[in-house]
Amino acid sequence: MTVNTLPTSAEVISGTQTNADQKTDFASMFDFLLSRLGSKSGQGPQTVASAATLNLDAITETRDIVISGTTPITAVTVEAGKVFRARASGAFTWTNNADILTNTGANIIMRSGDTLMIRATAVNKIELLCLSRARTRVIGSPINLSGTSVTLTSAIRPDDTDITINLIAGRVSNGDGFIIQLNGQTSGYNGACVMAANGGNTATAGAGNGFVISPTLSSLATISATVRLERTDTSTSAWSIFGSTARTDSAAAGSCKGDVTITGGAALTTVVLTSSGGSGTLSNGTVSINN
Repeated sequence: MTVNTLPTSAEVISGTQTNADQKTDFASMFDFLLSRLGSKSGQGPQTVASAATLNLDAITETRDIVISGTTPITAVTVEAGKVFRARASGAFTWTNNADILTNTGANIIMRSGDTLMIRATAVNKIELLCLSRARTRVIGSPINLSGTSVTLTSAIRPDDTDITINLIAGRVSNGDGFIIQLNGQTSGYNGACVMAANGGNTATAGAGNGFVISPTLSSLATISATVRLERTDTSTSAWSIFGSTARTDSAAAGSCKGDVTITGGAALTTVVLTSSGGSGTLSNGTVSINN
């Protein structure tokens, strides 16, 4: 593509130029400019299959891509500076490592319809940005708290990779706190709950028998919480947790985080909300689950 000399209007109309060495190919110029912006003229999304090493440099016609398949992605081949808009059409995993930064410190399990941005920060190194899940689906109507535990089982599906639990104004009769158990499992949990108490921070270690949402509550105090569960490994059924809480006692706000691997790599089928001591009666509020 040579642009040293502009053609005359007659040459533009006829598609010819008397100086062959300086012939201008405007279609190539246009595609060249569009390629810098991210796509060639007239091109839609290009589908590429997920692979252990995803070759993004093989995508030359567009920066809009669809990633199919189920193979976990652990590395990429890509030039520095490229940016892609990506949509998943299969269920695959982005493996968080030195070359693939997920910005969460954990793997991202994609479902069909999920979208995100891919930015190459260096040769063969990317960061994943602006993850947007395909849908939010209520999978359990609010349940009134009662008894020593509440089990949430409504329509949890094998492809549910992220689940939100909403606890509204819950109370435990004996002043215990709240914990969450996956599949009713009572061991293998790591985590902590940090509450702001009287202007300071009080860290409470994980109870061991579940994810701690809140440590011991003051008498008649209630707690509301939004807790997010994210599956970080499909082969072992590993899950991470993070959330925020608000209480009506002096420990007015807090956060919780942790992780667990479900025994035997079993799929998640139930989420149990119970008291940290296991014997307190739940009352006064509701709990629901969605993704």
